[in-house]
Amino acid sequence: MPWSSASTAKAAVVAFDLSVNHLQRIELAGGRTEQVGAAEDFLPIVLPNSYNNDEQPVNSAIDLRFRLKGIVGGSFSAMQDISAYQIVAMDLAQHTIWDSGKVDCETEQEGMSSFVSWGGPELAPGTIVSWQVKVWDMEGAGPSASGWSKFGVGPPSDGWNGEWISHSLDIKKYLHKDQRRFLESRYKSEKVCRIWTKRRPLPIARGKVEVSKSEAPRIVSALLVATGLGAFSMSLDGQELSSTSMHSPSLTDVTQRVFYRGFDVTSFFRGKPPGSHVMGVVLGSGWWDPRPIQGDLVNHHYMPQGPLTLIAELHLTYDDGTTQVKTPTGENAAWQLGKGYIRDSDIFSGETIDLDRYKKLKGWDSPKGWDDYGLDPKTGVTWTEPQLYVSDTTTAKFRRLLEKRAVKRDEFAKATFKLAPIGKLIPTETPPVMPIERIPVETTTDLGNGRWLLDFGRGIAGTVHFDSGLPPPIIPEDGYPRAHSLIQKEGKEEDFVTVVYGDSLTMEYGDINLVLVASYGLHDGGPRHESKESDTQERAGACYIKEHEGVMTQRDIFMAPKDKPELFADAKTTLFTSHGFRFAEVCCTEEPPEDVYSVLYRTAFQEWGHFDSSNVNINGAYELTKNALNSNMQGTQTDCPHRERLQYGGDLIANSPSSMHMFDLSAFYRKVVHDWTETQFSNGAYTETSTWHDLLADHGFGEGSGETVWASLPPVLTARHMQHYGDIDFVRDTFSHHVEWCTFLSSKFEKAIQGWFGYAGDNLEGYRGSENVNGLGDWLSLQTIDTYLTHHAFYMATARSIAYMAHMLEKDGSADEETSFIGKEARSLARKIKDHITNKYLNDNTYQVQKGWDVSPGPDLPIFTRMVPGKSRCDILRNWLQVAGSGHDVQWTGDEEKLFMNHLPSKTSKALLKKKIIGEDEDGMYMNRRSRHSTAEGILGIRYSLKTLSDFGFHNIALSRVSNGNFPGFAYMMSFNATTMWETWWRSEDLYSRNHPMLGAVAEWASSSVAGVSLAPTTTGGKDLLFWPRIPTNADVVVYASATQGTKRGDAAIAWRFEGAKLKNARTVKVRIRILAPPGSNALFRLPIYGCDYNATATVSYARTLPDLNTAKSNAASTCSSRRKSKNGFSYNWEYNSETEKWNKSLNKKAIGTPCESFLFDKSLADTNWSDSKLLTLKPEAPFKQSFEGVESEKLVELTPGLYDIVIEKWKLQREIRDQPGYGEYVGSLGSYCSDQSTSTWNIEDATHLI
Repeated sequence: MPWSSASTAKAAVVAFDLSVNHLQRIELAGGRTEQVGAAEDFLPIVLPNSYNNDEQPVNSAIDLRFRLKGIVGGSFSAMQDISAYQIVAMDLAQHTIWDSGKVDCETEQEGMSSFVSWGGPELAPGTIVSWQVKVWDMEGAGPSASGWSKFGVGPPSDGWNGEWISHSLDIKKYLHKDQRRFLESRYKSEKVCRIWTKRRPLPIARGKVEVSKSEAPRIVSALLVATGLGAFSMSLDGQELSSTSMHSPSLTDVTQRVFYRGFDVTSFFRGKPPGSHVMGVVLGSGWWDPRPIQGDLVNHHYMPQGPLTLIAELHLTYDDGTTQVKTPTGENAAWQLGKGYIRDSDIFSGETIDLDRYKKLKGWDSPKGWDDYGLDPKTGVTWTEPQLYVSDTTTAKFRRLLEKRAVKRDEFAKATFKLAPIGKLIPTETPPVMPIERIPVETTTDLGNGRWLLDFGRGIAGTVHFDSGLPPPIIPEDGYPRAHSLIQKEGKEEDFVTVVYGDSLTMEYGDINLVLVASYGLHDGGPRHESKESDTQERAGACYIKEHEGVMTQRDIFMAPKDKPELFADAKTTLFTSHGFRFAEVCCTEEPPEDVYSVLYRTAFQEWGHFDSSNVNINGAYELTKNALNSNMQGTQTDCPHRERLQYGGDLIANSPSSMHMFDLSAFYRKVVHDWTETQFSNGAYTETSTWHDLLADHGFGEGSGETVWASLPPVLTARHMQHYGDIDFVRDTFSHHVEWCTFLSSKFEKAIQGWFGYAGDNLEGYRGSENVNGLGDWLSLQTIDTYLTHHAFYMATARSIAYMAHMLEKDGSADEETSFIGKEARSLARKIKDHITNKYLNDNTYQVQKGWDVSPGPDLPIFTRMVPGKSRCDILRNWLQVAGSGHDVQWTGDEEKLFMNHLPSKTSKALLKKKIIGEDEDGMYMNRRSRHSTAEGILGIRYSLKTLSDFGFHNIALSRVSNGNFPGFAYMMSFNATTMWETWWRSEDLYSRNHPMLGAVAEWASSSVAGVSLAPTTTGGKDLLFWPRIPTNADVVVYASATQGTKRGDAAIAWRFEGAKLKNARTVKVRIRILAPPGSNALFRLPIYGCDYNATATVSYARTLPDLNTAKSNAASTCSSRRKSKNGFSYNWEYNSETEKWNKSLNKKAIGTPCESFLFDKSLADTNWSDSKLLTLKPEAPFKQSFEGVESEKLVELTPGLYDIVIEKWKLQREIRDQPGYGEYVGSLGSYCSDQSTSTWNIEDATHLI
């Protein structure tokens, strides 16, 4: 068959986005410009469906999924869902492997299930399957056929013929008696560094495949499976097979599991003559053999390590269905190892490329380049026989030793082994890290002395690609700038060009601020501040790079002999190191490099959520979040892409709702939870990071556990995963782990709380919050942090998550008696904790430690999570509102803000004082933080405050907070040139990261509240959608907004706008809302009337036939792109003049925040055939009803799948309350929702308000 990903449509609905075990085939990564050697950039791999091994339990299920969309011209009634489907699977010789036949969906419970299990024959390792989905619409028309997709079948861990192999020199050096680092916090760094250095350059490997005359014509398909530690890049016959190498494989606890990749290399063998082929592997250090640095924030010595190693084998399938494994790695003449062109590669400090050897090695991985063992005089490489990597310990022993240090706190625990164990091999369960986007240079600045500053206009994680190579280097007359020098042996000097990366610039010099991106947090404080000790070398150990001059720098080096300057034309990019940056410095060359791009690398999941509005600052907040998330999703979800690169539970708790709005994380978040369950300690404790680094131990419960919020991520994320993706097998697989964590938490909690707070028997009299002393809580809030509340709330969240999961297993029919009992106990525990919090906090019609006290979280957390008793909710809301919406100011005197104000021109200071943006007293000037117009909460409270305000009728306050142009807020970040979310609300020049998505909950609020689309709280698998636009009651902040939300069913979208010529002075305005609900979904539309004290009418129409939405999307994207190129977004920034030592406000238009309108309002949809309209009356006094019938006066209307046009004719606009006193004395209406007690109790199926 002519292989094609295109679909054909004969029904009103078509299937698309085919996936197996949540993984989609990727033909070519978005940031790749040339085709890869394999048939596709990423081929999903599954295990044989018959595989079962009790000693190595793995998920061998083959679950097929697909999404649905309507087609142009499809009728409204026909596109409601599908009535039947058919799955056809073939091998690459077009032989049918499985044909499900036409399956009637009405015979399945609740219609189409979330996945279809493989129903074909047993699949042997090496098989490559092409498959397609055909569907029939609700009127029986069809079928429409999807495009073809593929997956391969890999060997189980105990079914590999290949063995782990390494370079013999690396094994020898690693076995040296002074090499030991595991658990040694202060090891003999000089000796360890010397031995580590002797393992450089990094190895390359190649294996020869011989195909005979008899077998060549019989080959049907060829599947190459491979992996390497720490990282690997695969080629065949000199052709790179994939664009992946960075973080390949993704970080796991490799003593438990290691991911491998599969490559469809059929085109190299099928229909080709007999002969030789050569597989090539380049190895990188990754987390497995990193530079031995003793860091402040990353403790490598608690992670498994060893010499670089690989495993690979080729599976050939013949025309009679038989398979053969070719050239497995092992101690055989088919494999050779040598030392390659990468002299050094470290994920933190960067990569060093030998351009001379790189040039000489061209063709080394092809049949023509093959030679016998020994020295190859042409390349200078000595090819040696492989040596097997054989650990001298087991995973169980390794874990016991780690627990001795982590759980028992035995400071004298030492390793008794040399080579760490390697766990089971499984196909990668998440898409690989791939190049997603290429971003051209915006500006190039001459910093002098041959140093060039490249500004790519946006912060990313990835690398720089020099399409035309680098210019020849020069030696700068005034000496090399900081971090650009290189110490070389006398008489062996080479030419070099350095590339240094960072995400911000220094105030004084306009070059890269190295301190803010210092790896491991190792720096001397920089030129202005002494926030760290000055002797970085002493803290870091002997392997600290002296040329980094006090700051552990992100730096790559390209080197060549002095008589070969032409080689720098081959300096294109690095292979294994990724950096966090917006800016790059190239030093030192006579001319700047040309044709330069930054390349964003992240895990290649699909982006399926978007948001836009008329407000630049709100759009900017969303973009800051998206850019930061894009920078921190490289196999794990990290805190920042340069300093630590660790997966913190608290960060994911805070921003996973935003992440799941933006991206399809069905596979990625399975992997994330597995990262925690596989490193869970035997006592049941989860850690604060997915790999234990002995961080923040004082905030946890001891015995290896993390702080309550951080360590509760696994059960909470599992519940959220079920809500979005409906994967009951995932719930079943992880349930017991979460129960063990809850059991551990229950055994430690009360004693720890008494020890920390001492408030076991009173009502918290005198307690005012803990300032992170007894936990992390609402981390980095500007308000006082209430850790007593967050400890208890997330203990409750753990119990609720387990109750939720047990309930889902009961609904699925797979819960045994023990599971049901555990679920009841967990639900009872959750109620007990909730009642305890209420008894402590409910006092004098408020729900916080003291009425009016500015703490975070405040009553917004218990209101949002359905803890507040229904009869008290209105009073508590009013009291909290008087604080949250108050017009009072709070002083902020942070170091950088004080310096900023002290260096303002007098005229500017007076203007800001007049506007009360800043204040002044006897101690000098300070920043004004306006409660009603600022976002001062920390990583947790930002979500609860915004969502609670918008849900309970005070959306205008939430809008004001996020759109605020002053300190603290998102616009404040952008005014200092931020393109990614900062770690803090305040500006830091010497400590906190500027690419850190912790505060990213604002993106979920933007899409679900400002635009108005989200998953329904009680849905599973994303089937039920909630369309609830919080239409503002004035036109001061937002006049239109839109969002799309991907689900496993299909893509949903909403857009609304005010319509009228003069909105500024209008008293009433027309509101138009467009809604798109995908086939197979249930759409719940909630009328936006909270805060209104009058009746209004709305009309609802649906599109009788679906218009051409693809053209509309293309038009809208083109218009938006033009607007962004014109930089219609955020319009200014503060610039520091080092000569005058003054800050000046500069009008400088930017792309970030550019308003764009939805495709749902594109002009191409003007001729849509709308149905007759139905009249709805909006009555504010009507109670909220959980009814889907859509009868007149109800606030919740059920909409079946389709495209809708809703018009509210006379939406009343009102003046906003004055800033003083704001809502500090508010006695007006609270609307009807807070008094509706049916929504005050947590529903066991509600994953949204679980925490």
